[in-house]
Amino acid sequence: MAARTYAKSTYSRDLFAYGEILNSAGNSRSYSNYTPYFDALTDNKAGNSIRSAVDSNNTGGMANINYPSGLAAKYTVLWGESHDTYMNSDGESKNSSQSNVDKAYCLVTAHKDASSLYFIRPGSSMNTAQSESYVSAPIAAANKFHVAFEGTNEASSTGSNCAAIQRYGNGSYGAVIVTTSSSSFSVNLSNLPDGNYKDLVSGNTFTLSSRSLSGTAASGVVVLVKA
Repeated sequence: MAARTYAKSTYSRDLFAYGEILNSAGNSRSYSNYTPYFDALTDNKAGNSIRSAVDSNNTGGMANINYPSGLAAKYTVLWGESHDTYMNSDGESKNSSQSNVDKAYCLVTAHKDASSLYFIRPGSSMNTAQSESYVSAPIAAANKFHVAFEGTNEASSTGSNCAAIQRYGNGSYGAVIVTTSSSSFSVNLSNLPDGNYKDLVSGNTFTLSSRSLSGTAASGVVVLVKA
């Protein structure tokens, strides 16, 4: 409480505090025991499941999300990977390519209400990054999409070589489409109106016709916003 007051009085900002719980809250405890003290808690199984689906080209697993923590999405923090999944002895995500981790991040970031966290893989020396993927066009576009569609509805769908998270409401329409190992895709976006959509990743325009859309995603990620 004191930290929140300090942030507000000193910086005129609301503090967002999240807690990290891995796999389970422990015996005889639940995630809800901790929600009075934090804005959100990590649900590592949710993000890990989506990354695993990306690795295996499982479009159904890429599109769908559940929250093993039992918390509502607004109380969760999701990721494509974390320092634990990358660095711990299990190295759960270490063998996942940076591209696949980024795809997983774009998917979790597209979902309604949840917060998302991006882990920057460390370089070979102190204070260096393995790559600049964190400032890449797909990650920047996914973050912009996350903010722009706050409070809107969500629907998931799968298509040929892809998974899509549709967002709609308050006069806004868009989708994040992530492909499998193929860059070509086609998908039905039944919750979005026909018309032109701008891809925030490439700057290209995609046309949704009869609720159907197809194209190529050079980076494996398309972030669409109705033009």
